[in-house]
Amino acid sequence: MFRLGLVIALIGGLLSVGLSRERVKQRYTPVGDYHLDVAALAVLVLGLLVSAVDHLQSERSIDALKSKTDYSEVARLNMQSKPFPDGDIAFNSPLSRMMDGTYKLDGNTLTFYRTAQAEAQLRKVIANYPEFPFAHYGLALCLRDRGDRDWRAEIEHAKQIFQITTSIPGHQPDHDDALKRINQIIER
Repeated sequence: MFRLGLVIALIGGLLSVGLSRERVKQRYTPVGDYHLDVAALAVLVLGLLVSAVDHLQSERSIDALKSKTDYSEVARLNMQSKPFPDGDIAFNSPLSRMMDGTYKLDGNTLTFYRTAQAEAQLRKVIANYPEFPFAHYGLALCLRDRGDRDWRAEIEHAKQIFQITTSIPGHQPDHDDALKRINQIIER
């Protein structure tokens, strides 16, 4: 498509410099230089527009791919910010250590604390790991429970990240569950 636009623009350019101008004027006698100039300019602009649109679409595709790449690591982390649940082997990372104390784990059920301390800790997590969606989700719940109107913006931000992470192959199922819960919360 990009090359087609360039070819169209080239044809418009050739018309304007007169390579086929005399032939057109001989064949179509009412057509003058003014008409040919307008036609050449229109063809040139059309070609450039076709190329520009194709270029813009390519840029958007690259941006979408880049955003998936930016979130591919966190897509593989569960709500505890770990690649697998703790069992015989425990996983610790700076992110998982920061998330400690922000949630309660009861069997397979994780519940975010809604305290001032948990809110402060989640804000620290977000400052250091802004791409980790569960911190945004937990913060939104804290804000909602204390009546802060900013909870909606925070939950929308979490939703945007989850929409990206759930589109990445191999993501943790926790992301699907969280996105489903967020959609239910937003619908209320």
